[in-house]
Amino acid sequence: MRSVTIRICNKFDLSPEDNTLPITHKGQQAGTISNADDTRIISNTVFHIFYCTYFRVINDRIILDDGTIHEHYKKADTFRLYYSKKSNVFFVPGATGTIKTFLKDLSTEYPDRFNFENYHFEFNQIRTANILVKGVWFKVDDDLVDSKAFFGEEVDRDAEANDALDAENGTYLISQMDVAGVERTIGFSQKSVIVIYNTIQPTDEIPLPYLQTVFDAFNSVKNL
Repeated sequence: MRSVTIRICNKFDLSPEDNTLPITHKGQQAGTISNADDTRIISNTVFHIFYCTYFRVINDRIILDDGTIHEHYKKADTFRLYYSKKSNVFFVPGATGTIKTFLKDLSTEYPDRFNFENYHFEFNQIRTANILVKGVWFKVDDDLVDSKAFFGEEVDRDAEANDALDAENGTYLISQMDVAGVERTIGFSQKSVIVIYNTIQPTDEIPLPYLQTVFDAFNSVKNL
């Protein structure tokens, strides 16, 4: 299973000459981003690559070789951001929570350089497009629970799930759909994330198969 965060991009200004931009969180160093000055072609679209680093504070006691004791330490998460100026979109494979915080800090610190927003998936259009729905999460107004999840083929035909989707209360949808001629199991999250449940091996023709599948799936549902 692979998760890829998506953002619709209104502004993305970082050239190779800018070197590495530092990112802070509450006054502390939190990460970096730099232009790799490299590209990949995915479905006839050029994606520019950016190297990203984000530091997480781990609250755990460690003892160094010199005997000093630390109650917490920083761990660096590294990932790549793929930006298409033509499509006004970028994709970031990796842990959703880390990437969400990284992007928030990035846009907060450099508003003149970066401006982007979440993509809202139209679940009702997806489920009426000959796409099999296998799982639905949705918000509920209940004193005991905040959300429910239903599973099963054509689960969206269940009365409660159907009503929730009609009311646009859906938060996550698992589908089985054709992507570039191959049947895939794909999750769409209103957190602006696509999840690929299949294992996909890279080839010489498709060296980044998960990113390729996400981009193709994204274009398929966007154009419904």
